[in-house]
Amino acid sequence: MITTFELVYEVIMFVAIYIQVFFLLVFFEHRQKISPKIPTISLTDTEKLSVSFLLPCWNEGATVLGTVESILGLDYPKEKLHIIIIDDGSTDNTPQVLKVYEGHPQVTLLRKENGGKYTALNYALPFVKTDLVVSFDADTTIEPQALHKAIPYFVKDHELMALGGTVLIGNPKTFVQKAQEIEYQTFSFTKKMLGLIGAVLVVPGAFAIFRRGVFDKVGGYKHAYLLEDGEMTMRLHSHGMKIDHCHEAIVRTKGPDTIKKLFKQRLRWSYGFIR
Repeated sequence: MITTFELVYEVIMFVAIYIQVFFLLVFFEHRQKISPKIPTISLTDTEKLSVSFLLPCWNEGATVLGTVESILGLDYPKEKLHIIIIDDGSTDNTPQVLKVYEGHPQVTLLRKENGGKYTALNYALPFVKTDLVVSFDADTTIEPQALHKAIPYFVKDHELMALGGTVLIGNPKTFVQKAQEIEYQTFSFTKKMLGLIGAVLVVPGAFAIFRRGVFDKVGGYKHAYLLEDGEMTMRLHSHGMKIDHCHEAIVRTKGPDTIKKLFKQRLRWSYGFIR
């Protein structure tokens, strides 16, 4: 007689194999669309859409300068690139570090009382005057060609409302980070497959691009059990909006460096997704 453990084990194995076979079939069905032989659409400077990066910060004095410099270093017209930095009540040296950008033509500095990432993003939305809005993390850096790869998605498809980029682990040092490096590459593959069938689960908060009008239609970010990016993605789906994933637009983040920190992160992800 089959035991409860064997039953649960077999169900899990069936679901895992089913999902992997499903993704494999999606890949073969759409492989022509993601072939490296297909060149990225080349846009003139006038065709490129204007972009604002929303950069919430809370005690990010050690990393925020590298993040901002990576954005300013993007291969993109400077007059169409803007950064809105929101200091969410930091208690470290973040405010002092950010003073270097006072008066910078491409940077707007905002400061508010601490309320969480979603409140910082909402605080910045009224200051956005560009075609597209990017939510970004203050411990993340972006590759110079990322917007060059991502923006054509919006130019060629006017129905596209949101686009997720590929988030990878940068400079992994500990075993935990090296394991995540492999995991995040798998994440990118699955998100691309889901994007091909209109089923993206989450546009990552570390690097997600939206049309500005999205927030006028569905509202701003919500607390969402600390999973505001997942909740926003589900809300866009509920309004019938098109979402895709650009696996060529790459950013690199730190990732938890210990098992304890990783466990806390995944507990938050799981709890927020279930809720």
